[in-house]
Amino acid sequence: MHPSLEINFLDGVRFTHVFSGLDLPLPGERLILFWGAVPHRARAVSGDGHVMNVYLSLTQLLGIAPRGPLVGALLQGDVIASRSHAADDRAMLLRFLQEQHRPGPDWGRLHLQELGARLTRLAMEGWEVLHRAPARGFDPVGSLRGARHVRAMLEVMSDRYFEPVTIPEIAASAGVSAGHGSEVFHAITGKTPSAYLTALRLSHARAMLAATGLSIAQIATDCGFGSVSRFYEAFRSAEGCPPAKWRRLQTTPQGTPAD
Repeated sequence: MHPSLEINFLDGVRFTHVFSGLDLPLPGERLILFWGAVPHRARAVSGDGHVMNVYLSLTQLLGIAPRGPLVGALLQGDVIASRSHAADDRAMLLRFLQEQHRPGPDWGRLHLQELGARLTRLAMEGWEVLHRAPARGFDPVGSLRGARHVRAMLEVMSDRYFEPVTIPEIAASAGVSAGHGSEVFHAITGKTPSAYLTALRLSHARAMLAATGLSIAQIATDCGFGSVSRFYEAFRSAEGCPPAKWRRLQTTPQGTPAD
């Protein structure tokens, strides 16, 4: 789960993704786009090839994509694919890969311009909906200000998730009331600000549990949980086991009992 648009291109690879608990085989040799705030993960990957990814922040997406149904479909959680098998898309992404480390900001701006042109073409040609998100009764395209507030809230969360920051404080930093900010945040991301902030903290906590020897109490503090008990409660709810057991399972050789 991440606050950005994800663009995938499968080159010689078969890929099954899980979106909100549902398995979805992804087609190869086509652009696949979805809003990364929707819970998703890889279920299975096979074949001999490459998975190419591009990530755009909400600010970048709103800056380059044409206003209209395409942006609305993405922000409300639809998983979409280009209709055609375009060799040009593969060539474009390979070129981005080769040029991404060239010095100076002009290359990055050029890539954004090219992606904007491709999204405009996609909006004009139409697209296939691979997975349609449940209707939430909200039109994100008709509320650009709301989308900007959500982008600001996401940025505050990314900068301060390791602090015991509250949702009213996050909303205030984004220039919006807690009530309205929570409404538009849920409409665009499919999660409440509190749930998203907890998921962000848990994601960092998992990385620290797996990669460091820090104590559970220290990790709880470093990830912004107000107390160890709150960390345990959130972690058990997400993983089905306490953090200490989860850590042991990550380091236990396959086939060896963890307890």
